[in-house]
Amino acid sequence: MEAKATLCKTALEVLDKNNYISWSVRVKTYLMTQDLWAVIDLVTESPKEEDDEATWKAWSKKNFMALHMIQNSCGPDSFYKIRKISSANAAWYKLEEIYNDMPKNSNSVIHNVLKKDTRNYENWSVKIKTYLMAQDLWHIIESSIQPPKQ
Repeated sequence: MEAKATLCKTALEVLDKNNYISWSVRVKTYLMTQDLWAVIDLVTESPKEEDDEATWKAWSKKNFMALHMIQNSCGPDSFYKIRKISSANAAWYKLEEIYNDMPKNSNSVIHNVLKKDTRNYENWSVKIKTYLMAQDLWHIIESSIQPPKQ
């Protein structure tokens, strides 16, 4: 039990108005490692309590574990904004709506992240590598094979 508590403390940073992007990457990666991201991503519709009790209970447990992680990584202001939400998915997207003011154009996002300081490139590249590894895509970057010609 101690190992999980330590991992939780080291894996997450506290969300505030200035760090949404880095917070969301870290929390998403952590939730993925705990097999909890599916309740946020909602690849399939969440089960209903009346459909299948065992399936609903398993999903509900994952939902509350993910919600717990999100809530515990929020500062007081962020927590206040999601405190009445009982869905991890709803809490995640509410925080995204509040804090994510990055442009939707990916080139603009990269430009804005990197233009502030050259050290940002190092931070950005570590975050991108972590994300790609979590998605099992890093081997594509490391691959020496050229992409197929169109």
